[in-house]
Amino acid sequence: MSDVLTKKALIESVAELNDVTKREAEKSVDSVIDTIKDALIEGMSVNIHGFGVFSVKDTIVHSEKRHSLISIRSGSPVLKFVPDS
Repeated sequence: MSDVLTKKALIESVAELNDVTKREAEKSVDSVIDTIKDALIEGMSVNIHGFGVFSVKDTIVHSEKRHSLISIRSGSPVLKFVPDS
C-alpha cells in the first residue's frame, strides 16, 4: 500500500464513489484542479470548508541596505496549504 494518493487513484475513487466512468471522473477532477490553479495564479486564496485553505505567498530572496536605501527582491511564489482543524 502506497502512502501517496496519485491523480489516477483519485480519479478511480471519484468514479467509484459517484457511479460514473473514469473519463467523467477525470473531467471533474481536472476541472476542480484547473479552477484552484487559476484562482491561485490570479492571487486569490482558495478556501474549501472542511478541507483547508490554499494560498500563494511571495518569498524574499535578498535584502540589502546601503546609505539608507533598502533593496528587496522577491523570489519565486510559494504555494501554502493550511488544513482545516
